[in-house]
Amino acid sequence: MYRSFHFLNILRAPSCYQCDLVYRRTHKRGEPWGFWNKFGNGLLIFLALVLVLFGPLLLFSSANPVSSSNNVQSAQLSLSIVAPNGEFELLSISSVSSNTQIRDPAYADMKTLRLVDENDKITNIQNLTMVRYSDDYWKISPPSLAALQASLQDPDVAMSARLTYSFTRPGPANYRTVHGQHAIDLSNENCQQLARVFNHSDPSASIRLPGLSPAYLRLPATADPVVLSDDYYDVNLTLRATTPVVHAEAGNVWWELQRVSKSSNDTLYAPRFICVNNPIWQGPLFAGLSYSVIGLYVTVVLAVGQFVRFLFANQVQRIQFEELHDVDDLIKFCDGIYIARQNGDLLREEKLYRRLIKIYRTPELMVRLTARRDPDEGDADKEQEPRRLNQVERA
Repeated sequence: MYRSFHFLNILRAPSCYQCDLVYRRTHKRGEPWGFWNKFGNGLLIFLALVLVLFGPLLLFSSANPVSSSNNVQSAQLSLSIVAPNGEFELLSISSVSSNTQIRDPAYADMKTLRLVDENDKITNIQNLTMVRYSDDYWKISPPSLAALQASLQDPDVAMSARLTYSFTRPGPANYRTVHGQHAIDLSNENCQQLARVFNHSDPSASIRLPGLSPAYLRLPATADPVVLSDDYYDVNLTLRATTPVVHAEAGNVWWELQRVSKSSNDTLYAPRFICVNNPIWQGPLFAGLSYSVIGLYVTVVLAVGQFVRFLFANQVQRIQFEELHDVDDLIKFCDGIYIARQNGDLLREEKLYRRLIKIYRTPELMVRLTARRDPDEGDADKEQEPRRLNQVERA
């Protein structure tokens, strides 16, 4: 089997060289190449460079035939108060009340605001609405609550509120969940209001935190969420209880988080995120590729570089087999092997094959069989010259 493939490879090479010889005979020695020849070669090289530079960008566009939606399957958000002596989590929400595709008017508005482009399909943009209430009761020990209240009531202590959000998608496998956060500094007035909420006996005590929740997010394939605009919602934080008297340390209170409408009536809604999801590539060919532009270009450049190196490496070793003047006798020799096989003369086929291998191993025989027929005419056409098969037999 190996020798059969070896022989086919030997037969292929002279046939290719013969085509090259026919092309080269149209060009005389010392004659400059024509304009269209140079233009064609330069154009092909230019197109190859354009393909290497801009071809990978096709993977990041909606024109990629193997890209698929990577919409959010689940989401989670949490709100905490950050003080110099620690971070105090107030609530955590992991339930999504509504996960829908945005409507055409909202999609048109996002295009007008340049939050999306033509590559962002409407099917990849989600309207994620969370529930208003926390997953569990607010649990905090009395010493921790006292420390938090002391920090809030001290005007010299810098306090901040931090909203953390995370989203889980189908892929990539090593980056299914992405995380983001946004924090605002609390003014002294906010701190005093929040301290009063902790001490209030009213089960509906609340505080308004300005500009805490981002409205529009982009979720890249392998990066954390990116805020698309400076449009942030105010949030309303309300302390709820099962009994009219509230003591946070009693463990019977929970927080409710609501989004404040930007209209004049300040209507309260459930927390919401508009997520623009970047598609991912499906298929085994893209399993090991990086989703970052830099990583992808490094991969492409290395692959193209290795391919070019494979094409042009070891040119010196191939000169004696490629720079031939006449390959007619080699082709006839291979045809003789085929004829012997068709006639069932396996012994002669084996002898001719071994003699062919000897020709390739002996530079003198290769030079004699592939020598130019008429040295005075250079590379002129030799179709009318007689063939001397006895040279093959003497080899």
